[in-house]
Amino acid sequence: MNHYQIIHATINHREPDRVPLWFMGFFDTSVMEQLLPPECLGKDRDSLIALQQYLDNSVISIGRGANINFGHGSPGEFFFTVKEENENYRILEFENLARWKIEKHPYSRTYLYLPVEKKQDLEGLSLPDPRDPERYRGLKDDADYFKDKGYFVTAPVMGFFSGMHYFFRRFDEVLSDLILDTEFSHRLINKLGEFNLACAEKLLDCGVHAITLCDDLGSAENLLISPRLYHEYFFPWHKKLADMCHSRGAYIHLHSHGNINAIMDYIVEAGVDILNPLDPEENMNLEELKQKYGEKITLCGGISRNFSSMSRHDLEAHIEATIRIGARGGGYMVMDGSGIPDTMTKQDFQFYIDTLRKYRQKYGTKAS
Repeated sequence: MNHYQIIHATINHREPDRVPLWFMGFFDTSVMEQLLPPECLGKDRDSLIALQQYLDNSVISIGRGANINFGHGSPGEFFFTVKEENENYRILEFENLARWKIEKHPYSRTYLYLPVEKKQDLEGLSLPDPRDPERYRGLKDDADYFKDKGYFVTAPVMGFFSGMHYFFRRFDEVLSDLILDTEFSHRLINKLGEFNLACAEKLLDCGVHAITLCDDLGSAENLLISPRLYHEYFFPWHKKLADMCHSRGAYIHLHSHGNINAIMDYIVEAGVDILNPLDPEENMNLEELKQKYGEKITLCGGISRNFSSMSRHDLEAHIEATIRIGARGGGYMVMDGSGIPDTMTKQDFQFYIDTLRKYRQKYGTKAS
């Protein structure tokens, strides 16, 4: 089976010949440079394929920056320019003028400026044209090339909740607005949502198999917003995106950190096809989720965000138990909780990849 066939079988709840890996990503490009062989580090197609072969990863995400972290990358998100960079940090400025500071050691992100400081700022805020053909130059050729090589091809758009506080308005103000100013919150979400759907439509035109998005909705303890607020504000947009993907024979893959058990029924109802990362450190129990939702959605993840600090003995036991639980009956892909950190050594990363491969093969069977 090629990589596309492995993913397709899994989403349709058949058991492929090996359990697929959907690799989360690396904290930053500097981590990639530290851990990967030189042939994986270029920006050309051959380097991207070399990376997937090294990882035995079934998925290639197209677009600028789209293979660094799950659910991020333009043109479905805003393009950025690097305004300043040294060995310690980078400062990025996005098309809507948002500015981030990315600390490298250890990795962290600070929002230096978000353009909706006051509510009236939303009225004069202009966004780039999401239907401009220049945004998507070369993406269809990339999609066709990687599909011909047998890969499952995806592209990201912004999260509807996360996109608000990543690119528009401070997190605490977003939360306050959702409760105290419904009219303003809907206007902001509509502006972001219409941009997202237009981008998704153009990316589907390029031939991707799935649209991905990062919409972190929970903390380790609970949701960041109530189930009522999720259903009022964000469920409709997740459903619109899912309906659009399904109408084109494509899928939607949602990333959400945190304990989101309270809205799992809504996520399934919205039509989400794949959900990650199901981090056990955030009270997402893979075995319970498999029993309750395993026939309704493809579960992706289950590896602890703390895997890099485990002993090799404990890590191998954790990987085997996770894959054994998830793989039964298909509908499961492996993914770690939060990407590869800058604290991981090259030797330990190699052990991690090799151990994943070992148990993905052990618990895979020939698809019927």
